[in-house]
Amino acid sequence: MRPPQSLDDPASLSFADLVKQQQSASSSQTEGRGDLLLAYGSCLLRKFRDKLGDALWGVLETVYLQALEFRQDRWATYCLQALQTRWRDSTRVKRLKGIALEAQGQWAAALCHYDSLLSQQPHDPLTRKRVTAALKNQ
Repeated sequence: MRPPQSLDDPASLSFADLVKQQQSASSSQTEGRGDLLLAYGSCLLRKFRDKLGDALWGVLETVYLQALEFRQDRWATYCLQALQTRWRDSTRVKRLKGIALEAQGQWAAALCHYDSLLSQQPHDPLTRKRVTAALKNQ
């Protein structure tokens, strides 16, 4: 399937196409289609979770981030719990928890969470970027 020219016909898109389209929209500061990512990704998780293989983890992370953006707390909790079960000690998953705190407006808690991550891995550039984003947005 060829990459889409636009998101006018969402039925013709694969999940990977939607993710690429959202990423390019985010980087160019234009309106993305996170609503489609959330709808399509949650459908994949409901109906085809067992058939996704290793792609499951990327779908869970994408749905988690979109669920936070669209305040779908049940989906966000479900995805984060699944990721935490699989990768309990992962810095990446712990960083996702901090993003949830940011989404809830708990800036001080998010910064404390990131500080604890930085005490374990002081040179982690992605956690440092989250600290910068949290300080900018509060």
